[in-house]
Amino acid sequence: MTTRPAPPTGLYLQLYRDAIRAATRSEARRAQLARYLDQIAAWGYPGVVFHGFPRELLAAWPRLAAMAHDRGLHALASWGLDSAKDNDGTRLTAHEKGDLVGQVLADASCVAGLLDAEGQWDSDLGPDDDMDEAGALALCAAIQARAPGAWVGDQPWYAIDSHGDVRRPARPIEHGGVFRGFPVDEFARVTTWGRYRQAYIYNQRGGFYRPTFERMDREWARVAPALAAAGLERPLRCTLQAYGWKLHELVHALLDRHVRTGDPLILWCDPWPDAVCRRALAVVRWMIAEGFAVGGCDPVRAVKDVQIELNRKGYALDVDGACGDLTADAMGVAREF
Repeated sequence: MTTRPAPPTGLYLQLYRDAIRAATRSEARRAQLARYLDQIAAWGYPGVVFHGFPRELLAAWPRLAAMAHDRGLHALASWGLDSAKDNDGTRLTAHEKGDLVGQVLADASCVAGLLDAEGQWDSDLGPDDDMDEAGALALCAAIQARAPGAWVGDQPWYAIDSHGDVRRPARPIEHGGVFRGFPVDEFARVTTWGRYRQAYIYNQRGGFYRPTFERMDREWARVAPALAAAGLERPLRCTLQAYGWKLHELVHALLDRHVRTGDPLILWCDPWPDAVCRRALAVVRWMIAEGFAVGGCDPVRAVKDVQIELNRKGYALDVDGACGDLTADAMGVAREF
């Protein structure tokens, strides 16, 4: 059972700190990170997720948490867990990763953490590769030993059918559990804050918004009964990437997967949202402030209501429920370049 207050429901930017390449000097990189945190606070979001790696994030955590708290932001952590080495080249076992993660989570300044495990956890590189189902159990046991009351989310694949399948019959979790492949059920043992599925859209590769999200919902619905039967079903939420979107689609996604549901939402930033994403965020903040975007809203209807109201003020917008640049212009949300 978690004993700490849950992280505030809201939108969280997950900053990939290794991608801050403003300058080679660490002081310049820290200054850039500080500017990002200033902007997050100005936007009114509740906190920030600092992405790092097990050893380096533990060493950096006091400084990062202080930077967040100085700006009134909650400090959250996330860890890249796919490598057998930390980013300094030192060897890491699954148990060691969990122990290092748990040390950060146990710190009262860390309100929650996200486990970012990807492809290595459903492949096998040989006898020294412990990123598998047994390794996931070891990692989770180490986290629980260090931080039994922590709020933890994971960030699994959106297309889970491509990374394993439901076992029939199910096995005890120590022998593989209810899902074969990516350790969906094993990571659920420590997941208390929900599953932030990586619903990434890659238009340039032929992956599009609605088919991607429909596939995600369909495939996770197939896995859900087996997880529920084992007591391992967790709230299904989303991580969206903060780049490469069409404006009207990202506005719809933010409204549909965050405002409508009231669920927390994570934005993966590499290291910062691009101009289209920043504009979509501003559009949604405007819609919330003006009362058009509320819990339970239908995203298309909400945008149509905006367009109807703006047309009453003299604009000539198509009332199509899609917030493109013309609708954002009429809102007064500036274009960014």
